Amino acid sequence: MSALKVSQHLKIPLQDLEIATNNFQHCIGIGGYGKVYKGELSILGRSTSIAVKRLDEQFGQGLKEFLIEIQLLSDQNHPNLITLLGYCEEGEEKIIVYEYAANGSLDQYLRRGGSTVPALTWLERIRICVDAARGLNHLHHHVGKHQTVIHRDIKSSNILIDDNWVAKISDLGLSKLSLSGLNRSDVVSYACGTQGYCDPEYMSTGIVTKKSDVYSFGIVLFEVLCGKLCLIKDNDGFCLSGPTIKQCYEKKKVDEIVDPSIREQMSLDLINEFSEIAYRCLHTNPQHRLSMNLVVEKLEKLLETHVMGACLSNTKISGFNSNSLSTLDHQWTASATSKHEEGGSDVNSHKPERIQIPQHENDEKTWNEKSSSIKGVIPCGKIIDFGYLNDFDKNYSTGILLGHGCSGYIYVAIDKANGDRFAVKKIDKSKMILQSAVEDVKREVRILQDLSGHENVVQFHNTYEDSSYVYIVMELCEGGELLDRILMKKGARYSEKDAAIVARQMLKIAAECHLHGLVHRDMKPENFVFKSQTDDSCLKAIDFGLSDFIRPGKKFSNIVGNAYYMAPEVLKRKSGPEADVWSIGVITYILLCGRRPFWDKTEDGIFKEVLRNKPDYRRKPWPKISPSATDFVKKLLVKDPRSRLTAAQALSHPWVREGGNASDMPLEISVLANMREFVKNRRLTLSLRPLDSTLDEKELLDLKDQIHAVNVDKSGTISLEETKEELAKDPHWKMKESCVLDIPEAIDGNTDGLVDFTEFNAATHHVHQLEQIDGNTDRPMT
Repeated sequence: MSALKVSQHLKIPLQDLEIATNNFQHCIGIGGYGKVYKGELSILGRSTSIAVKRLDEQFGQGLKEFLIEIQLLSDQNHPNLITLLGYCEEGEEKIIVYEYAANGSLDQYLRRGGSTVPALTWLERIRICVDAARGLNHLHHHVGKHQTVIHRDIKSSNILIDDNWVAKISDLGLSKLSLSGLNRSDVVSYACGTQGYCDPEYMSTGIVTKKSDVYSFGIVLFEVLCGKLCLIKDNDGFCLSGPTIKQCYEKKKVDEIVDPSIREQMSLDLINEFSEIAYRCLHTNPQHRLSMNLVVEKLEKLLETHVMGACLSNTKISGFNSNSLSTLDHQWTASATSKHEEGGSDVNSHKPERIQIPQHENDEKTWNEKSSSIKGVIPCGKIIDFGYLNDFDKNYSTGILLGHGCSGYIYVAIDKANGDRFAVKKIDKSKMILQSAVEDVKREVRILQDLSGHENVVQFHNTYEDSSYVYIVMELCEGGELLDRILMKKGARYSEKDAAIVARQMLKIAAECHLHGLVHRDMKPENFVFKSQTDDSCLKAIDFGLSDFIRPGKKFSNIVGNAYYMAPEVLKRKSGPEADVWSIGVITYILLCGRRPFWDKTEDGIFKEVLRNKPDYRRKPWPKISPSATDFVKKLLVKDPRSRLTAAQALSHPWVREGGNASDMPLEISVLANMREFVKNRRLTLSLRPLDSTLDEKELLDLKDQIHAVNVDKSGTISLEETKEELAKDPHWKMKESCVLDIPEAIDGNTDGLVDFTEFNAATHHVHQLEQIDGNTDRPMT
């Protein structure tokens, strides 16, 4: 059995598998190889669900297929290929052990009949297609130098779905390993596979190529679109096959056979685009079919377009104004009673157990009109009692206001007994209209308690309440915010090593959070402060108001955090702890060059940048940043969260680890200059916020007219100095808050010294829009 010598480390004793499966009692499927059983096996000290495929040659496949599958899977580690955990070969027993895909195979969701299996939404279907395409593309192009794996049995029943709704290619027993790049990618063999999915060209000639798999995948795509399985006649008399579906496409009748359960979720353009991809996989001439590289590229683009359409157009999120500029530095929170959804959920899902985000600003009012009460609303006049201590005023006096977070205001608190200074977060109970707001406070307190003791987390002391407020007493950090502290460095000496030390502390915080089963969800420079002004002061994470605990098998489905630091999966409403690592990647990018990796004038633009584009590593000062630092940032800013480093893994990177290779040479002076502009403009943008209490709508319109009047040459832009001079001429504006004169700089988003009318209009429009959206709720922390 020489073929298995290289895989000896994967060998599992038969006795262990008998115990794991209770003597092969729980059969979950039967295939061409034999029966598949579910079991529980201890792997690295952890109980793991497994799928156990037991060879029975009476089903058709045998030793050859057994060896092939172990050979091909033992060297592969891809999120969209089923993972080989081990194998057993003792006497007549030949068994392969895989990861267990808790959500079964794709085919069971497509032809449900009278079963209770729920229909997949359109977004879930296209995500599954993208995952499967990535897995198959990996087999075709990335298994090894000059090597290609041709699966030969792609079908919906061989696409498995795990507990996070990640799709994986399985069953490589019929696969062929061929040479690629050497004009030898064609393999002559007896035709095998599954009728209906098998490439007609392969069946007639015996020549199998990568394009044979592409044909099979095209059939699967049409199955997904139509909700029908290949060669099974449906009640409407239609039988899906290569010839029938191609005929429907060519007669422009595909929309007539789309699965009715998803028809309303798709536009005609979307149907046409998706069906075109599938149709091009079925071309009679294999050379004219799409490659899997192209299939992945086109499906990913279609997915991004659909997600952005749902996320940015069809869905109204509390605090979300897709046309404004200055909201880019404010907090997002979704108007939903739950922060979790099942993996793979759709923004507009029709499944009753999933949360619907209100699509219009007045949706909550509409609900009030439809029913006398809303689930989760706290009745007016009800006293909210958390059970906390009620003698805050007896023990502390309140000092100056330090700032405000997403759920309350933060003051200095002085212990009356000894004069010790603390920070206290004061949360108004009158704002707690929904029961979820009460749960948010309880959760934040619990999180602070759980993390208390970690050197890089603000320390929790106690919680109090009275009839009006909740008081969370914490350690007072007086060393300044992260970026301010860097800019205050003596002699302006700032190196990669300084940035690496900060990144390491942030990662330690993220790793500690994730170890406790929670996600911070709001990592940004403003939420990292230093304990004291001393040089050796450690960095502390503050404001856990948006943090939440991870539920097994579920993802966070609401959009929270700061727009610039949001991970792509947050925008796709399917995020987890990996999103914290992305945010740290964004911060580290800023630490190394002083600029944000993604920027635009509107939220739509920012989100599109995050979803579609990669950070620019060509612009100064990146060419002079060390390759190790650049590699570290790139590995944190991987768009696919499954391929991104975890916080624990990132801590082992040579650039960031203790005693690593981060350079102690000062970075270019432009880095601090860029960072100073970044901080300055963020604060100037915040100065727009008070305008909603200073100017009324008519005054804002008058202000616009005056700015337009300055633009004599009609160029569309005016200089900062011209704008300030014009504003200063008018006594009316001079009497207003001083922040009015800072408007031009605040809205000069690209810091080119010119005010663009689009920038100005977006910003002034937002001033009142923000108040309308927020209503009586606390203003989010920025």
